[in-house]
This record gives sequence, structure tokens and C-alpha cells, in this order.
Amino acid sequence: MGGLTSLLLLLCVGVTVSTVLDLQKRIVGGHDCGPTERQYHVKITTRIGQFICGGSLLRNNWILTAAHCWMWGMKAVVGVHPGTQPGTQPGTQPVTMLITAPPVMYGDGSNRIHDIMLLKLPNATQITPVNLPDCNNKPKPGATGDSGGGVVVGTTIYGVISFTGNATHAHDKDVAFMDVCEYKKWIVDTTK
Repeated sequence: MGGLTSLLLLLCVGVTVSTVLDLQKRIVGGHDCGPTERQYHVKITTRIGQFICGGSLLRNNWILTAAHCWMWGMKAVVGVHPGTQPGTQPGTQPVTMLITAPPVMYGDGSNRIHDIMLLKLPNATQITPVNLPDCNNKPKPGATGDSGGGVVVGTTIYGVISFTGNATHAHDKDVAFMDVCEYKKWIVDTTK
């Protein structure tokens, strides 16, 4: 009986330590962006303007987002920003574009679609896109980031949010990010 109790106690401690370490890996908190920061954020909506997902502008005509966001007739709103209000600054009004090209989703050798997708815009933008990562220099736990479709450190995207969990209670629901480094070659080849 004493051995079983010791084993259960050891397992409980192991799960607790693992849970604490998992929580430390999550990105929480944050702050509002300045009026000219993070212009690469994209809002993806239905044909009638209902919010579906966030995304990140790559190059000047590609959006990186999660594959589960796909639906026919979706639109991309570029130039959207928390501090940007239509009519307040010349050239900062959001532009809405209907996505007409088929989505490009990553599929592996077992014919499974991963939760990462590229959408091609019908028109190029003049917005500075987010940078692809230096995969040899990933952010460490405790680094500060950004959200809204992507996991961004500085001006570099490292992940695509697959599901968000609970923003107010990090331990309540799981959060998952697709590691952009795992898909970087596919992204570069697709967006050439």
C-alpha cells in the first residue's frame, strides 16, 4: 500500500510540474499597439462581414492563417488595426477584398491537412508584411509576443493560432499554435 501511495504522490507531483511548465509556455497579457504598429494584422470575415478569424499578411499579397478558418465567399480586411479608425488618418482606411483564389493548405504524406493555410489576395497591398522566422533563434519561454491570428515576437511571426482556449483563465482550456518553422519552406515556395 505504501508503494502505491508513493507512486500516486510522484505522479501527482509530475503532473503538477508539467502543468506549471505548460502554462509558462503560453502567451498571455499584452498591450495596445501604437497607431502605426502591426499593420500586417488581417481580419477574415464572411461575405456579409461577420468575423471568422485573424490572419497575418506575408509578402504583399498572401495571408497566413489557420486552415479551419476556410469557407467559400470569405473576405480579408487589410489595413485593419486597433488604433485605426476610418477617416482619422489619410491612407489608413481598411480595405476589404473577396478571396477568389483557392486556399493553399498544408497536407502531409499521409493525406492529412494541418491547421495552417495561405490565402492569396486578389490585389497586392502597400502594407509592410510580417517577417518569417529565423528558425534557429526561436523565442524562449518568458519572451513577450502578440496575438490576433499569429504568434509574433517583434516583427517576426513564429506561430499561427489554431485554437485560443480561455483568454482570462489560462488553465481552463487548451491553447495551440502551429509552429511556422515547421512550414517555412512550404510557405516560401507557395508565396514566390
